[in-house]
Amino acid sequence: MFRLCIFLLAILGLWPRMVCAAPQEELLSRSQLLELYGDPQQALSPAEAEELLLKLTNHEREQAGLGRLMPLELAGYMARRHAADMARQGYSAHFDTEGLNPVERYNRLGGTDYVQENLILLEIEWPLGLTERLVRSFQREWLDSPEHLRTMLSPQATHFGCAFELVDDNGIWRMAAVSEFVSEHGDYGRLPQQLRCGERLVLSGQLRPGTEPGYIGVGLQDSPRPLSIAELNAVAPYYILPQESYQLAIDRELSGELPRPPGAALDPEAAAGTFHLELEIPADWAGRTAYFYIFAWPEGDGELRCVACQAVVMNI
Repeated sequence: MFRLCIFLLAILGLWPRMVCAAPQEELLSRSQLLELYGDPQQALSPAEAEELLLKLTNHEREQAGLGRLMPLELAGYMARRHAADMARQGYSAHFDTEGLNPVERYNRLGGTDYVQENLILLEIEWPLGLTERLVRSFQREWLDSPEHLRTMLSPQATHFGCAFELVDDNGIWRMAAVSEFVSEHGDYGRLPQQLRCGERLVLSGQLRPGTEPGYIGVGLQDSPRPLSIAELNAVAPYYILPQESYQLAIDRELSGELPRPPGAALDPEAAAGTFHLELEIPADWAGRTAYFYIFAWPEGDGELRCVACQAVVMNI
């Protein structure tokens, strides 16, 4: 009999939450493993496995009446980096060893759009291969989880990137799979990774035709810190990106429920879907990370959705 351990994690909803079920441990026979994960000698190439997972994902979205996702190289690169780090270092978390969550990781790579993430880590005393059965098995695990399915069926998602990483750690085989769901609905100026209090932040953007502007939200939370492998594996069962503390309407017909950031100047042209925000960083933001969310109505969607997010560390 062979011991199997599966870790499932997902980021959810408008305010992403990470959900981590307790590791699922089972004892399986050789025939059961071949049925689940296939013959390692019949492995797919990484490109074939990624193409298959995108095909399976788009099938589920079409069944739900949602648009197909297009492949995005930046999202694939982000997925490859995180899958490799998890498999090689032996952890399962949406954070990395620098303590960065998916939004922060995507920003570091130059991305400005909103990103959501599903991932899974399989550990087993059995020589795995990147087979079609294994890809389909991972997809079934995600489909059976309401949280993962919700991420997969995110209405605002437009693009996709995924990756698989296999490591043999002295007879313990680890396969990590990561999927990134990106919402591309506009073009936005890239914010710096760090600013000092008193410095001026400038954020400009242009929403795509058909996307109706909503508002800019700002949320604050403590800045990330490096995490050990033990800390990553003991991470809390969920996390929440910070709720908004401030709001600035791009559409002048919207009335914000929260105050504007002190000293903020927003010049929106709602009809054209453009905006230009200037903000002097308040002193009481020091030592925190500010998340700048863009909310809009994507074309054909009657709900206000987060379509972009950038995080900036505020220094003293």
